[in-house]
Amino acid sequence: MTFLRSALLAALPLNALAQLGPTAAPYPDSTYQNATEEYTTEDALTNATSPPKYPSPWGEGLGDWDRAYAQARDFVSQLTLLEKVNLTTGVGWQGEKCVGNVGAIPRLGFRALCLQDSPLGVRNADYVSAFPAGVTIASTWDRELFYQRGYDMGSEHRDKGVDIQLGPVVGPIGRAPEGGRNWEINNSYACQNSYVQNYLLKNELGFQGFILSDWQAQHSGVASALAGLDMTMPGDVVFNSADSFWGTNLTIAVLNGTVPQWRLDDMTTRIVAGWYYVDRASNEAENAPNFSSWTDDTYGFEHYYAQEDYTQINWHYDVRQDHAADIRNQAAKGTVLLKNTGALPLTGKEQLTAVFGSDAGENPWGPNGCADRGCDNGTLAMGWGSGTAEFPYLVTPLEAIKAKVRSNGKSIEGITDDYAYSQINSLANSAAQVDGACIVFANADAGEGYIIVDGNEGDRNNLTLWHNGNDLISNVSSYCPNTIVVMHTVGPVLVDSFYENPN
Repeated sequence: MTFLRSALLAALPLNALAQLGPTAAPYPDSTYQNATEEYTTEDALTNATSPPKYPSPWGEGLGDWDRAYAQARDFVSQLTLLEKVNLTTGVGWQGEKCVGNVGAIPRLGFRALCLQDSPLGVRNADYVSAFPAGVTIASTWDRELFYQRGYDMGSEHRDKGVDIQLGPVVGPIGRAPEGGRNWEINNSYACQNSYVQNYLLKNELGFQGFILSDWQAQHSGVASALAGLDMTMPGDVVFNSADSFWGTNLTIAVLNGTVPQWRLDDMTTRIVAGWYYVDRASNEAENAPNFSSWTDDTYGFEHYYAQEDYTQINWHYDVRQDHAADIRNQAAKGTVLLKNTGALPLTGKEQLTAVFGSDAGENPWGPNGCADRGCDNGTLAMGWGSGTAEFPYLVTPLEAIKAKVRSNGKSIEGITDDYAYSQINSLANSAAQVDGACIVFANADAGEGYIIVDGNEGDRNNLTLWHNGNDLISNVSSYCPNTIVVMHTVGPVLVDSFYENPN
């Protein structure tokens, strides 16, 4: 999966007892003797804290990383202080073509690294696949499908010139069922939590890759460096502010001894080791990166925010290969059957199939009509935010069911207005009169907080179905004794109002 294997515990976002001075030990070999020490709590979980764990363990090239680390150490030994800092600090939002970029080292032929979303495909790029969500692929319980999805997605990122896919997302389970993307650890930012980064990840788990911050998740300079953070993204404190916690400030911190030179060396070595680990130099995509996150135009500015270096920035390479078949197979096997009292499978002999719900139909603006999928129009195939990709196409349930029913020579009707009560009740009754099937589609959406959809600022406000879903199910099932409910949801939803309905 390209560069992912090396880098990606994308750090989530105080510190005391930090190591001081450039003469600190090169790395700890007996710092953490109590492997069972737990975080401390007071009366309530809201007062939880994590014990400080310093210094940050040095990457040693464990396991099959030994060769990559030997190459990385040789490379880093040739770098100046400024070049090392440039590898750890993003160039700023919209500074170059990817959503995240670090500085190049032209004299050694090392181009700027490209970091790009997402967990569902290459974000902000054309002619790519949109893959099933992680919750869908997990529902298959099939490791081979897990691997195939990752391999296909990684190959598309690689062929677009992405070095680091901002892919897997691991969040806490059980704290907030409406959301789950919670970046706090025991009342501290994860980017500054030395217990998690230094002790658990780099020491106890022996993590050999590097930790990078989420975008604007870093909230300190020296503290986050000492706590184990290796790269800051996108580099600026606030988008396009030109201010950074690292950059020049990290250079000063190394020069005055607040951040030891060896800590910067380890940060840089971990980053470069990932490059060598996947042999990125021999797997370069043509014109990498061969797309721009900021425009679909073929020609434009290499440095978008600065509006400098006008050149070709999009090559429109189609990197999908034969992934559509894999995606179809994964999505089908990720479907979960919660309850069935003889309604499924359909026989194909139903005289009338009636389909209900906006979730069965198209987004009237097209599948990519809402920026970063920031709406809930039509069938739900992915949430909203930075973890999205452009749909090359989207087959809606109504479209697919129509094709199947027509091939059987039977009748089908659909209503995608969730509030057309009179028409909904009439169609449901018509299907019931001929022992037909009524298929109701409903959904519940969510995403990132920078987009608000139907009053939901990222995380859902509650666990109910959207767009009158519960009433839609109730109305249809009150007329049609053969009602099938299909839910597309980003997480758990409440079904108690209709789960025991005999219809």
